[in-house]
Parts: sequence; structure tokens; C-alpha cells
Amino acid sequence: MKFIVLEESQYQNLINKIDSLYEIVAGVKISKEPEDRLMTTTEAAKRLKVCNKTVINLIESGKLKAIKYNKGEGRRGHFKLLSSDLERFIKNKRLGY
Repeated sequence: MKFIVLEESQYQNLINKIDSLYEIVAGVKISKEPEDRLMTTTEAAKRLKVCNKTVINLIESGKLKAIKYNKGEGRRGHFKLLSSDLERFIKNKRLGY
């Protein structure tokens, strides 16, 4: 699997475009949380009541949107998630998507 590293502003722009397309196709308005913030995988794991590795697996399989932060040359990157993406994931799981 390949990853494309985006800056946060590029990622947010992409998410907005995807949301707009979803609204057109599904006819469902997607509202952003007023407090949309970046979360760590540990915070997401606590919210989902799963282990951190499960969250990483969901991200790497493409089931959960995330931003990959690279800590520098030769260092392992970390993922950050928008709280709205996590809530959308939870909502879709409840609806059976």
C-alpha cells in the first residue's frame, strides 16, 4: 500500500471536496463539528474502545481517514485523525456501511 503525504491544509481541502461530492450523490448534508480537531490514534482508540493497533490497521486499510505526520528522516511517522472523520466512521458503522 502506498501513502501520499499531504499537508494539513491540502488534506482539509480534499476532505471538503469529498464531502461535497457525497452530499451531491447521497443527498445528505455533512456538518462539521464546531470543534473539529486533530486526534491521536490513542485518543481514537479510546473513543472506539479498541487498541491502538486496530486504529492503525483501519487507517492503513483505508477504512478510516487520517493524516500521516513524518517525524523526520529515518523516523517512524504518526497518524492524526480529524474528530469529524472519526465520528463519521462511527456513524457509518452504525448504519452498516
